[in-house]
Amino acid sequence: HDNKPKYLQELLEKHGVSLSESIAVGDSDGDIPLLNSVENPIAFNPNSKLLNHAKKLGWKIVIERKNVSYELEKTGENYELTKTNV
Repeated sequence: HDNKPKYLQELLEKHGVSLSESIAVGDSDGDIPLLNSVENPIAFNPNSKLLNHAKKLGWKIVIERKNVSYELEKTGENYELTKTNV
């Protein structure tokens, strides 16, 4: 939803906080504007457009399937798959 960054800004102002050390989690390309606005974006089970965008920007990427979680970690120009049991 394109208004997520606007809503986030309203919440920040309402509560007198900043984006310092902020985290956001998204799963689709519709979340890109919100993820672009925080310090620590996480693409969680991303659709292909978000996956490609996250890779370009070096964001954290997490893939969860049943009881196993995989994290794609950027190593130089590539991503490495790390498995963690949930």
